[in-house]
Amino acid sequence: MTQNPFESPQANPYTNQAPAQATTGQFDIGQAISDGWAAMTANAGVAIGGTVVVGLLSVLAAITIIGYFVLLPVLAYGMLRLLLNITDGEGDINDIFSGFQNYGSVLGSMLMFMLIMIVVMIGVSLPGMVLAGVGGALELPALAVLGQMINLVITYAITPRLYFGPFFIADQGVGGLDALKMSWKATREQKLMSFILLLVTGIIGFAGVIACGVGLLFSLPLSYIIWTAAYRQMVPRT
Repeated sequence: MTQNPFESPQANPYTNQAPAQATTGQFDIGQAISDGWAAMTANAGVAIGGTVVVGLLSVLAAITIIGYFVLLPVLAYGMLRLLLNITDGEGDINDIFSGFQNYGSVLGSMLMFMLIMIVVMIGVSLPGMVLAGVGGALELPALAVLGQMINLVITYAITPRLYFGPFFIADQGVGGLDALKMSWKATREQKLMSFILLLVTGIIGFAGVIACGVGLLFSLPLSYIIWTAAYRQMVPRT
């Protein structure tokens, strides 16, 4: 709908929520797990159903190749909206398709975020890869192992701090670059906590794989909701 030029500007071009706000709050991992568990158990049907629907649609989109670029980012945005709404106590499976209401803006922001993340991940892993490659070429196993360890340390010291970026896009309506900046700033005093959160949710997700894969239907959305709960501690709903 076209906005009235004399009307006060709306806050968020995607979801009509509050304008992007600076984050000064911190998250507590124990509280995030507790809040995530409560939200998941109270909305298990919607969370599992949404995960299955997005998973199936993602497979179909990826098969077409072009769908990987024009559909998957918007579906990912919709899943984020569902996770946020579940955490806020009002999740609906139709949230999955909310990104299509502002398709161009959502697609542009999500693609920009994905592109920058790829560049960042390649950049931070490059020094260790080069060192490991040199060690392999010179037949120096210690140098190769050192390169791999450097790669691992740098990667997990930097990338977890950027994982909140998509939540800023879905919740605050900011662009991909701004989302990365806001995620980096929000976790400035929580570098170790961001890594531990990644480790904990990874273990939770893997636990579903151990349970013959069936448990993944519960553990996977649970791990996502825990990340969402941590984000909500930093950025309260407005």
